[in-house]
Amino acid sequence: PLRELLAAAQWKQADGETYRLMLKIAGKQETACLDIESFEKFPCNDLQMIDQLWTTHSNGNFGFSKQKQIYQRLGGSKEYNQNIWNSFGDSMGWRRSGRWLEYNECWQTQPPLAVFCRVEIDIEGWDILRQWFCRSRESAMLFATLVSRLSDCGL
Repeated sequence: PLRELLAAAQWKQADGETYRLMLKIAGKQETACLDIESFEKFPCNDLQMIDQLWTTHSNGNFGFSKQKQIYQRLGGSKEYNQNIWNSFGDSMGWRRSGRWLEYNECWQTQPPLAVFCRVEIDIEGWDILRQWFCRSRESAMLFATLVSRLSDCGL
């Protein structure tokens, strides 16, 4: 399903499918969240496959490797820094005019520069807004862990 959504440039739907796929790979329930331990142990071959799909179908505009490149260019590391996190959010299109956007706002004019503003999952008829990477210190630390894992995996 992810490949088909990406081939059709259905970025928002592919964003949600990527999150669901990552939960499945991490052995998490669909209502769960990915945590630091999930990212530290996430299989390299799966990260590489997901990144390659996004990178290929977006002509290099989207994907984990793109996010990592921008985050590190801004000075991002495993250490939390609010200014860097905010700059990263600005660069991704997850913030506008100094404000973190809601998930649907990220997709209103054009897709954000990279995926995972936030993910909406519909479970049993209820709309559940699943926080992916947003404003908090914990989210920044989760992302930093993902960036570290990407480096470990050669991405």
